[in-house]
Amino acid sequence: RKVDEVRRERMAAAGEEEVASAVAAFLRLAKGGPEDVYEKSRVTLVKILGNVAKDPGNEKYRKVRTENAVIAAKIMAVKGAVEVLMAAGFEAVGSELRVAEGASVGAVASRAVALLEAGASSLAVGATLRHESDIRGIAMTSRYVATASLDNVVRLFDAKGALLREGRGHTKPARSDGGALAASLAEDGRLISGGRDGAVIDWAADGESCTRHIGHGDEVPGAPRLTNAQIVSCVAVSGELVLSGGWDRTCIAWDVAGGPARRYGPFGAAVNGIAILRPTLAVAACGDGTLAYWDPTAPAPDPVGTGLESYVRAVLDEAKGTPLRGVAAWQDQVVTVSNEGMARLWDERRLLRGARASDDYLFAVAVDSRRAYVAGDEAIVTVMTLPTLALETRIPQPGPVWSLAATDAALAVGCEGPFGAVVWTRDPAARAPTLVADNVKHLSADALAKIARKPAWRVLEGPDARPAPAAAAAGDLSLAAGAPAGPPPSGGFDFSFPVDLGRGGELRIEWNRGDDPNQVAVDFCARHGVPMNQVDDVVNFINSAGGGTAAAAGQPAPAVQADMVAQVMAMGVDEERARDALQKANWSSIEAAISFLF
Repeated sequence: RKVDEVRRERMAAAGEEEVASAVAAFLRLAKGGPEDVYEKSRVTLVKILGNVAKDPGNEKYRKVRTENAVIAAKIMAVKGAVEVLMAAGFEAVGSELRVAEGASVGAVASRAVALLEAGASSLAVGATLRHESDIRGIAMTSRYVATASLDNVVRLFDAKGALLREGRGHTKPARSDGGALAASLAEDGRLISGGRDGAVIDWAADGESCTRHIGHGDEVPGAPRLTNAQIVSCVAVSGELVLSGGWDRTCIAWDVAGGPARRYGPFGAAVNGIAILRPTLAVAACGDGTLAYWDPTAPAPDPVGTGLESYVRAVLDEAKGTPLRGVAAWQDQVVTVSNEGMARLWDERRLLRGARASDDYLFAVAVDSRRAYVAGDEAIVTVMTLPTLALETRIPQPGPVWSLAATDAALAVGCEGPFGAVVWTRDPAARAPTLVADNVKHLSADALAKIARKPAWRVLEGPDARPAPAAAAAGDLSLAAGAPAGPPPSGGFDFSFPVDLGRGGELRIEWNRGDDPNQVAVDFCARHGVPMNQVDDVVNFINSAGGGTAAAAGQPAPAVQADMVAQVMAMGVDEERARDALQKANWSSIEAAISFLF
């Protein structure tokens, strides 16, 4: 009997996963198809499956006639609709779709209805927030949207996208690029921002005043003196609790009444994300893949770097080896995103499950009361149901996504480049004019094409969601042993060759005469998750295949190199690792080098 029960449970789980995938596909098609056609189809599916869920034994509800005019127009003629019924247990029998005799489909039908009902309130474009530079931080409440961008300006908008005010308190540091990188909002409009200048600014809700806090980058006893470790990468506010995390590997709890700040750490690596679970428990997502749970109300360690056991509650290292880029709190759990494209769900004791949401870097994560949203380089927001991480839908965006914020009613997406941000809404009355929505759809065409090529969704439980060893995760790089007599033509590139990463599907490495081989190799490896220790092999192949046509890489002057090394060392790495990362990045930028370290 126990074996039969286990078998039934596994079959039910498989059925629910199949129907979730079919509904997600249907809803994706609905986003790109005629809205009225798909809405009528969705309503019909809900009616058919709702009847089965309520009375699964009733023979009347277990079959539909495909020749019926309503079924023919609203199910058979709508791409993806029949697949939903088939995934829920229906089979084609002559001129009917029928549930197999004896099949138990009530639970699966109920799951399909729930997902289809969620699709009724699917997100549509509500507003666009134009910016002249990249948005790196975004925050949202029911009344406001706030952005932090690389022009050092912090902006506050109302829920309809109207600009209310601009905050100009962040400055450009002497030894690095400027930019406001993080934002967090209280419900009353109070705004917290952080930036590359090391400042955490508390902007009053009335916009009349602000308080500027400085503390990141201060020397940690026993650690080397750092130069640009002042960079603040993340902030969070909940009530009177204001927290920040930075490249100096520390977190700071700021006293809003003007008292002394409390600085905690250093943690395993740069703190890239911070979330508040409750007033006495916060979590820091670090560049070495660790999650640190700590008490932000504990007495400040004196000196910093001592007494970690007095405030650190747990350090989870099940994702160690892959840089975590963000974290969001959901109930008593957290969701993280990482460089290898994985979204993971954790509790305070362990890794619960994960799913590969992207083939590229994930930079941003947000949650509402029942969903997680993740996004990054691919310009796709992946929406998952919590806590199962079942795929709900994917939403194409106009450009790579650096930041996300969500409520139950809306989603705010901060994009790279001059487009700015898109606010998506579930309220039909708050939708943007058709012209605005069509423009977003047009600019998102490349991302939509990527969605169509996505493999089947797969949730990995427990230890299976841990990072694979670098070579296995990325695939061993296999390039042609020797260059052919002439370069094969491809899409406007002078050189194009197939690459086998051992994970299925064909990739190509492509470049033009005069391109820097180091930069071509670095870009290819970063884009496809190839371990950076294989960059030299790729460079050698490019030089061989190109017959020496690529240009020699130019490098900055020694004094500039020394300054760049010092800036990377500010992340807490030694000089050898800093110099190695800059060389791999072809000395192109500090941020490119840091991407190889964390």
